[in-house]
This record gives sequence, structure tokens and C-alpha cells, in this order.
Amino acid sequence: MNSSAREVGAAAEFVASHKMAKYVSLAASYIFFPIAVETQGPLSEEARQLLCDLGRRISASSGDDWEMSFLFQRISVVVQRFNAVLLHDSFCVVHRPD
Repeated sequence: MNSSAREVGAAAEFVASHKMAKYVSLAASYIFFPIAVETQGPLSEEARQLLCDLGRRISASSGDDWEMSFLFQRISVVVQRFNAVLLHDSFCVVHRPD
């Protein structure tokens, strides 16, 4: 059985590890964090930690304790919109002559 079927977030972790391997050459010049999100929302652990840290920093700068929640909500909306585009583009359009 596929690990993503048994464990929440397994697919995101799998993709994140492959992204790290793909971009390993960037490590010398850049800080790279793979962000992998599953269709139903689970994030890879590194992505979750990065976004939590970013949310805390934004909150500290703005003084608004809700900034981390807003950040995760924005990520959720982006995933939903992308899924809607994929679903829409998967339909075949058949044009009938009039």
C-alpha cells in the first residue's frame, strides 16, 4: 500500500525530499526550503516550520497576532484555486456544429 494512503502528509514529505535532491546545487549560494502541499492541505514539516517562523516574524513586525493564521489561510486559498483550475482544465469541451 502506498505510504500516502496510510499516513497524512507522506506525499508532501516525499515531494519535499525530491525537491531538496533536485536543488541540492543551490545550497552553496541560497537558502532553499521546499514547500510541498498535498491536495487536501497537509504541508511538509519543513514548509510548516518555515511558514510558522515567517508568520511569527510578520506578527512581531505588524503587532497583529493573527498574521500566522492569515498566512496559512492564504496558502489554503491558493491550493483550492489551483485545484479548481486543474479540475476545470480536465474537462473536455466538445463543440457541436449548429
